[in-house]
Amino acid sequence: MNQMNKALSERLKSSRENKNFKQNKIAELLDIHNSTLAKYESGDREPDTHTLIRLADLYEVSLEWLIAGKSSRSTSTYTVDPARDFLALEGLKYELTQEEAEHLKESLETFRQLAAKKNRQKKQ
Repeated sequence: MNQMNKALSERLKSSRENKNFKQNKIAELLDIHNSTLAKYESGDREPDTHTLIRLADLYEVSLEWLIAGKSSRSTSTYTVDPARDFLALEGLKYELTQEEAEHLKESLETFRQLAAKKNRQKKQ
């Protein structure tokens, strides 16, 4: 496990524990196996972007802090800012394969589209 994975896994676990959530409850909310969440928290597996966004929301922490340990830890809402999100992920670019980078880019675009749709629905 590299240092970035270790730091991410530690932030995932501490965020869950700070909210007094049990692994099985979070796994249920995310519709994943408890063992998958345990692997995220041990650094044996990395969550995809969509899962990271959902975890940040559940734990009420900023995505930037969860991924990179930068910026403020807590946030009550997450506002989509593609430039900021890209910069938060900038530290990962040297550890990602081209395929992983493309997948990440596609995931962020999907999230942006979903957030825009949600905002449009709120305005109606």
